[in-house]
Amino acid sequence: MDRSAGRCAVIFFIAVALGVLLRCAYQMWPESVLMLLAPRNDSVWELSKIALWPGIAAALLGHLGCRDKGSLCAYLMVPAAMPVALLFIYWFLHLVCGIANGLTDTAIWVCLLALGDAMALSIRKTAFAKQALFMVCMILFVWIFAYTLFSLRTIDLPIFTQMTPQAVMAVIDW
Repeated sequence: MDRSAGRCAVIFFIAVALGVLLRCAYQMWPESVLMLLAPRNDSVWELSKIALWPGIAAALLGHLGCRDKGSLCAYLMVPAAMPVALLFIYWFLHLVCGIANGLTDTAIWVCLLALGDAMALSIRKTAFAKQALFMVCMILFVWIFAYTLFSLRTIDLPIFTQMTPQAVMAVIDW
């Protein structure tokens, strides 16, 4: 295994470990700053948080001491894009299909993370990855702002509320 594939594996496992750790830590200390970082309930919005914070931390930790901006940018593209993918998939599963299962949600997150890291591994040497770091950082700042804002001040929309069978039926009937 070459160094770049090894780095990809390290970044993947760091992100998974941090995501699980955040979720468990929030269960132990719910009234802490972890409410900004970890999913607080099983709403579509809160579940998609798991893609942002662990992904950013894993990309940065995986590139400590590395000066390859293209590789860092490629791995930061994963947490920049994954919330969109997770919001769409979770919305479809929870609100349209009525499937709200923690095991399914976790499996989807891990599979998307693996797919994203594999894509980052393949595009890390492209010209786009070397030039897009500023744009990717701006997208991440927008996500950070949105997640922080809506963690502090939630709105009564289906995307922000925990999905129960009754809530799913209400959305379907709407």
